[in-house]
Amino acid sequence: MRQVSIRNKLFFAFSLLGLIALSTGFFFVYNSAKQSLQTSIKDQLQTSTNLITNLVQSVASSSIENHLKSISETQLLLVASMYEEHLNGRLSEPEAKQMAAKILGKQVIGTSGYFYCIDSLGNVPVHRDKKVESSNILSFPFVKDQVRMKTGYIEYRWKNPGEREAREKVLYMVYFEPWDWIISASTYKSEFSYLIDPEHLSEALSQVQFGEGGYPFIFGTNGDAIYHPLLSGNIYELGLDSEAVSAAKKVLQQKTGTIHYSWKNPDESEVREKISILEFLPEYKWVVGSSAYLDELYEPLTGMKQIFLVIFLLYGLLLLGASFGLSSLVTHPLKKLITHFKNKTATDVVLITDQFSNDEVGKLAGYLNQFIEKLNEHHVQLEAEINERERSERTFHTLFDHSFQFIALLDPDGRVCKINKTALSFRNLKEADVFGKLFWETPWWRHSPTLVTQLKDAFSEAQGGGVSRFEGYSNEVREVYLDISLKPVLDESEQVIFIIAEAREITELRRTERELQQVQKMESVGTLAGGIAHDFNNILGGILGTVDLLKLKREMDGSVSDADLIKSLDTIDDTALRAKGIVNQLLTLSRKYDLKVVPIDLSDVLNNVSQIGRNSFDKSITIKTDFDKGISVKGDANSLEQVFLNVCINAAHAMTIMREEGDPWGGILSIWVDKVIGFEQPGRDKGDYWQITIADSGIGMESGVIEQMFTPFYTTKDKEVGTGLGLSMVFNIIRQHHGFINVESIVGAGSSFKIYLPVCEEKVLNGSIRPRIELEVGEGVILIIDDEELIRNNASEILQACGYKTLKAENGLQGAKLYQQYQHDICVVLLDLVMPVMSGKEAFAALKKINPKVKVLLNSGFRHDSRVDEILNAGAAGYIQKPYSLFDLSKTIKGLVDH
Repeated sequence: MRQVSIRNKLFFAFSLLGLIALSTGFFFVYNSAKQSLQTSIKDQLQTSTNLITNLVQSVASSSIENHLKSISETQLLLVASMYEEHLNGRLSEPEAKQMAAKILGKQVIGTSGYFYCIDSLGNVPVHRDKKVESSNILSFPFVKDQVRMKTGYIEYRWKNPGEREAREKVLYMVYFEPWDWIISASTYKSEFSYLIDPEHLSEALSQVQFGEGGYPFIFGTNGDAIYHPLLSGNIYELGLDSEAVSAAKKVLQQKTGTIHYSWKNPDESEVREKISILEFLPEYKWVVGSSAYLDELYEPLTGMKQIFLVIFLLYGLLLLGASFGLSSLVTHPLKKLITHFKNKTATDVVLITDQFSNDEVGKLAGYLNQFIEKLNEHHVQLEAEINERERSERTFHTLFDHSFQFIALLDPDGRVCKINKTALSFRNLKEADVFGKLFWETPWWRHSPTLVTQLKDAFSEAQGGGVSRFEGYSNEVREVYLDISLKPVLDESEQVIFIIAEAREITELRRTERELQQVQKMESVGTLAGGIAHDFNNILGGILGTVDLLKLKREMDGSVSDADLIKSLDTIDDTALRAKGIVNQLLTLSRKYDLKVVPIDLSDVLNNVSQIGRNSFDKSITIKTDFDKGISVKGDANSLEQVFLNVCINAAHAMTIMREEGDPWGGILSIWVDKVIGFEQPGRDKGDYWQITIADSGIGMESGVIEQMFTPFYTTKDKEVGTGLGLSMVFNIIRQHHGFINVESIVGAGSSFKIYLPVCEEKVLNGSIRPRIELEVGEGVILIIDDEELIRNNASEILQACGYKTLKAENGLQGAKLYQQYQHDICVVLLDLVMPVMSGKEAFAALKKINPKVKVLLNSGFRHDSRVDEILNAGAAGYIQKPYSLFDLSKTIKGLVDH
């Protein structure tokens, strides 16, 4: 046997397949016979159920037809008698018809049946429903059959309005020719189930049997046994066991189809499995079925099982000995191999020295020896690689965890797979707090809907294979700025397998930038101060000159004409508004603010800048503008105003103080705007841009200056004139607005700054032109609290002109006392912010203590004072900026009084 191959040794084992083949063959033969038997049984039961159903329907139809025929012919005789009354002259024909109709209308058939009459054209002369009477119903198919037949029996389906489905209905009709009346008795079929004779059904069904114990049955859905060979009465009241009652309920609930259940008749000792084919007669609420016991139906299969069992046992015994010997021959050399390798570690495995036959097992032993030699070599190499990878992994984790950046590894769905210690320590978190969670739902970001939206958008871009970077802001615990980026990790097929999320805190950088911006803004204010002072002196000179002129005219002429007075007052009013505008521009330029990016119209910003330039730049400079309304960009108006003002200031210096001594000052400063469609430039995002050009005719710049001009603290001006921060701030602000700057310059001819900002398609939220407000009158008492007598008196006269009564107080303490005394009469309190004795904030608190519902209108010359926000947040009704016009004051007071 040592020279016999394993294939031949295993050949003997194939005899085992004989058992499998035998079992499989019997299985298929048995199942085929069983399936055929089941099909035959179901067909037989289905045929029986159909015959029973047809029998019930036939018996029912015959009984109902005879019943309706009898009562219809009776009513025909009554109608004929009315006709005889007419012929005998005792009744007119209309009276006879009316009497006949009345008799028919009173007849009730079953529960809801009734009589009606139609003529040969489908008209309805008699019907219990007056809406139907006198109408034509020939469109209904059963009415067409009535007109055609005139006498006889019809079954049809009918659904009344409001009913969910149609029901079986029957009618019997007789024809009264003299009046062309088809007299019809109509009712629902289900109302005459009592006409069906159970004895007649029992005689027909008692001979039907399936197997030894199978039989047909008819149950009502309420449990009544209409026909059952062994039961009578209601199945729920016969005292059957719970299993039989449950089976009956199952049959009545299913109503149609094939059903299997357990059943025991009263004369039987044990429960047996049954099969029934069911049909449902909805008009009688009867369930018709044909049933048989499964053990009786499958009895022919029992003999097949017994024969197979004998054959299987004999064949199994025969193969048992052969299988034992065969297994020993095959497994003995394999056991030797197993013994050689048993309980050996990877380093203990040695070459096989036992002798084996020349069959497949012997060859396998030789191949295993070759494999063992290679395995030992690879084991040494693998240990070295593992040690190297462990060192690399420790190095990676050290770098990963101790990086100053926050780093997270996300799966393609955005869930956190790995996080470094820097990120965890930022919020004192543990790995369990973030692992497996969506990145934007982790504690770092979920407090801020804005950050969540930004992260979702950035993740979507990275998920598509792109790199996304944005600046995030949070103030939940403290003010924090983060430079956040998300970039994908791709496999060989360019599919995203991970996404690396990184964040770097840049809070100090942003704070420094803001401080530098403020320094530069104050530098701008200093630069403009001389021009503004010059303009202010001109304004004051205009006002004082107009007043002196009025006094002079009055002294010379004794009076001033109305025309001169109105002209002088208009001059003073226009001049004062101009001064107010200059102050507002100066306050806007100098204050600190947070970046507020919204859709704005850039023309308003550029108009503001050009107006500041005209007010403050040397008069030798001519400012020319060329742009229209509707320059929509998404940005912060204050920041962009600082950008354009800085560029304009540099342009003004290039045309004045930076010229060589002896050169004449002056030139042209031009500002214009063009829309560039589909602008494309290397390193820039392609798209539609507004190109804002600010050009001067100054001294120009060399190429070396242009290259360094945006570097912080780089300047070509004297230290007393410039700090080198202006253009650096300009560059950063434009970059924050996703724009860029191109500069062109010719030495001695001038420079041109082209600032590109993306076009915004969103609607601009606020316009810059405010319509004139009409004077609004009212009534009530207004308390005016202001330390400036001129302001108090002016406000009082304005409000009195609007119909109000006024009380005046020169400080907060006096105002609180007046309010305590007249609080029930005072409608609104006009409160100044800055006052001696008791400040506006203290006075507001005192007023609220007296009356928590007090209406306070706060006023001040500077809106961006933090105290203003504090008082408004504490419940002040509103705010009005000084100096205010009588129109603004009247409208604001009116609004508070009315509400």
